[in-house]
Amino acid sequence: MRRFENAPRWLAMAGLALLLAACEGGGSGSHGANNPGANQAPTVTVQFPLSGSLTTGTSITVRGTAIDPDGDVITSVTVHGMLAETDDGFATWQVPNVPLQAGTQSLEGVVQDAEGGVGRFSLALERGENPGPELLWTPTLGVTVHSTAFYLPTFSRDKLAPHLFD
Repeated sequence: MRRFENAPRWLAMAGLALLLAACEGGGSGSHGANNPGANQAPTVTVQFPLSGSLTTGTSITVRGTAIDPDGDVITSVTVHGMLAETDDGFATWQVPNVPLQAGTQSLEGVVQDAEGGVGRFSLALERGENPGPELLWTPTLGVTVHSTAFYLPTFSRDKLAPHLFD
C-alpha cells in the first residue's frame, strides 16, 4: 500500500502537465502552435487590376482584400506609396487614382498589422496608347466596336442598314 501513497500527488502533477501542454506551454502568445509568439505577416490579394494588365489610362484604381493569419488588426495598406481607403478594417480596400507612367511598370504595395508584421506585394502593369475605336461591319450583327473605351456612333436608321430594321 505504501507505493500508492503518493498517487494523488503524481496524478495532480500529470494533470497540470497536460493542462499546460494544451495551452501551448502556458504562455500568453496567440501566434501559432509551431512557433509560439512569432508574428506572421499579413497578406494581400489584389482583385483589380490583374497583374500583367494593359491600360491606356494615366491612373488606375487598385482594389483588393487583406487578411492576417494571426487574426491581428491590419493597420494599413499602401500601393505605390498611397494609403488605401477602407470602411471595414482593410478586409476590403481600394487606392484610387494611382498614377501610371507610359510603358511597363511595377506597383509596389505594403500591408502592416498592429503587431509589427509587414507583408509586401507587387503588381505589374503596362500603360499603352489608345489606338482609338475600330469599327467593323458584320452584316448579321450590325456595328461592332473594338476599343478600350466604347464609342457608340450615331447613325440614322435609313443610312445605316435599312434592311436590318424591316
